[in-house]
Amino acid sequence: MYVADSINHFLPSLPVPVHWSDISSAHKFYTKNKQSNVIIARFANRCIKTMVYDHRDMITKKGLSISEHLLDKNIEVLKKGRALFGYRNVFTENCYIYVVINRRSGETCKVNSIDDVEKLYDRLKASNSLPPSKFSFYRRHPTPATSHYEAAKRGNITVTHLD
Repeated sequence: MYVADSINHFLPSLPVPVHWSDISSAHKFYTKNKQSNVIIARFANRCIKTMVYDHRDMITKKGLSISEHLLDKNIEVLKKGRALFGYRNVFTENCYIYVVINRRSGETCKVNSIDDVEKLYDRLKASNSLPPSKFSFYRRHPTPATSHYEAAKRGNITVTHLD
């Protein structure tokens, strides 16, 4: 109940308030830093999780953070993707890892392994179409939608699959 109340307190603009039954389990995560207040919550309803996750920019403005829990294998894939394509060109959505191929058109590619990341990098490098990884690019050319989820709802996302 504490987690649902906290989410509703920090995100009063959610279209639907989070109810305690929307969270299947929650527990405190203890770290080396004793001052840390990390809470891990598993949502019972994916729609509610996506709604909360799409409003994470409001959470980070208040000094909190929200992230997805990934398996060790997926963490390695995410790190490799961010090392090759840049931090802002690789993201997660529902525990799947995506690489942005073209920010203007919203084209993304879902990757499942380090081999997929390396194949995609080699393919884009050979065709000379790697996405820029500099932050200034994003200030001059904003994304076509506010989030990957919103873009997918509008039909602006093209997902490219590897061979």
